Amino acid sequence: MKNKVIVLALAVLILVFVAVWVGKANNPSKRPSTDSTQSTQWYDKTVKTKADSGWILDPEIPGNYIPVPGEKETYMVVDTSGNISAYRHREKMKDGTWVWSDVDMNKTYQIVSETDNGYVITSDERYVRYLRNSDNSYAYVDCDSDGNDTDNKDASTIPSNYICVSGNVYAVYNEYGVLIGYRERIIDENGNYIWVVSDKPSDAVLPDDNNENSNSSNENSGNNSNIFNTSDNNSDNITEEETKQEYNSDGTYTQTTSYTEKKQEGNYTVTYKTTVIKVFDKDGKLISTKKDGPTEIARTMSINAGNDAGTALDDLSSECYRMSQKVTYNTDLANSILTNLNEERTSLGLSAVSMDEGSLYRLAQIKCANMAIDGNADKNSSLYGTLAQAALKYGVSLNNSSESCIMTYSSDVDGLHAYLQAKSDSRENRMSASLSSIAIVVVNRNGYTFVYECYN
Repeated sequence: MKNKVIVLALAVLILVFVAVWVGKANNPSKRPSTDSTQSTQWYDKTVKTKADSGWILDPEIPGNYIPVPGEKETYMVVDTSGNISAYRHREKMKDGTWVWSDVDMNKTYQIVSETDNGYVITSDERYVRYLRNSDNSYAYVDCDSDGNDTDNKDASTIPSNYICVSGNVYAVYNEYGVLIGYRERIIDENGNYIWVVSDKPSDAVLPDDNNENSNSSNENSGNNSNIFNTSDNNSDNITEEETKQEYNSDGTYTQTTSYTEKKQEGNYTVTYKTTVIKVFDKDGKLISTKKDGPTEIARTMSINAGNDAGTALDDLSSECYRMSQKVTYNTDLANSILTNLNEERTSLGLSAVSMDEGSLYRLAQIKCANMAIDGNADKNSSLYGTLAQAALKYGVSLNNSSESCIMTYSSDVDGLHAYLQAKSDSRENRMSASLSSIAIVVVNRNGYTFVYECYN
């Protein structure tokens, strides 16, 4: 009898264990932002993810010049000891030169400390952390005297300005569209969702990223404490030439620095040059600055552009077969993206969509293959042109169809889904109540993942 009781008890424990883990499998802790407790979906297209022009600094403004809040073109100058040594104002001349002059301030500021997240500044017992991102956007973030942000740590709901960029990590934008940091959503020891400060994930994909085939740090960092470094230099695609210094007859001296930046534009790598000229007095105080550029100085065909693409055939089925010999389609990843999309749609009360299996899908296949061979995410492909042109060539009815293309280092399905949801041109189509079918094609090539979606 005793043995039967023990066996029964073990059976009950096993059933409980299985039930718990089934529940975890169906509700993983890393599920990105589809919780019913979320007040606003993270892909809300009304959220600003591009910095307002008033919150972007000109690149010629020195790194140790911090904008004075509420004052137009007025800056506090931070010396090498981390103290504010002066307040300066600049005024633009007709020739584009900015002339600097010292000014007195009725309201004074103090640098409290330098942290990993920027300088902590105080005035009137208010503490803020100043940050300047690599795209020259800047912000003041409320913090305590130690530089710790004072934002809400409760993550039971996900604010609309928290944009999922990888797994449970979110990019945080302020009301002016400036990226001010990253937060990870975790469960604490009491079982509550909380936010913790996070670094930018290596596979993070930011919304409306116009440089989809770049993995440089050209995006907002949200964590740029060393403001003495010129922020233009934070991108792997930007090269600073040697600074030339020339002494003038009036005792002043001129520093001229040129930067070259490479950008991928369709099938071409385009090099731009920007020259920044700074004039200093004999004591090293900045007198004026002027920026010339960016000016295009070179345009070359990308290494992969047109590589082995050949000549398009006139029959769609034949062309599909020809391109399938040049690339490998990742149908498993495409189906996983569809699964994530349908989970997102049904969680919002929208109907699930099916994978198109007809001519639209074949059209998507050749367009995606052309993207991968060319090494870009250009909708105007080198072989087929625009979607409308390709459809006309092969006699495919579009029925108001539209498309989205991405090229990224990430091959994580959650990250790709998050990327497509965050992009304004694909989000609206993917979440349309009238959407019934979709063609999703994925190609992995040369370390990149190319995703092409066509909506019907």
